[in-house]
Formats: sequence, C-alpha cells, structure tokens
Amino acid sequence: MDVVSRVFLPGGGVGEDTVTGAAYFVIARYWAQRLGRRTFTAHQARARVGRLDCRLDDVTVTPTGRCRTAIRGDFYL
Repeated sequence: MDVVSRVFLPGGGVGEDTVTGAAYFVIARYWAQRLGRRTFTAHQARARVGRLDCRLDDVTVTPTGRCRTAIRGDFYL
C-alpha cells in the first residue's frame, strides 16, 4: 500500500467518503507527484474499507478496484 487516507466532506451532509473513488480524482495528482510515479495503490481507512489502484496520464486519473452494487435504479431527466 502506497497511500492511506480518510476523506471527509463537511457541509455536504455526507460526512465521510464511502470509498467511492471520487476523492482520488482530486488527490491522485498530489500523491503521484509526491511518490514520483504515475501509478500507486491507495487504502481508504474507514469502517467500510476500500483499496484503489490509481493510474494517471497527462489528462486522466483512473481509479480502479473491486466494487459492490449499493443501489440500483433509473434516472429520468
């Protein structure tokens, strides 16, 4: 594991990120620069822990990992 994090979202009514990977779209560039490489493994420490493999190219951040369907539905716009 290269990075261990906890991500809090105050004011949004969520409290703490539920290991969605969305936070890594923001913080992955920071960690890639700090680690000196474009790929790394992250562990999000929370009651529902998550492991993410992150890869960066010049434009895109790609977090990958295992997932579980938490909700299913249809959106009508």
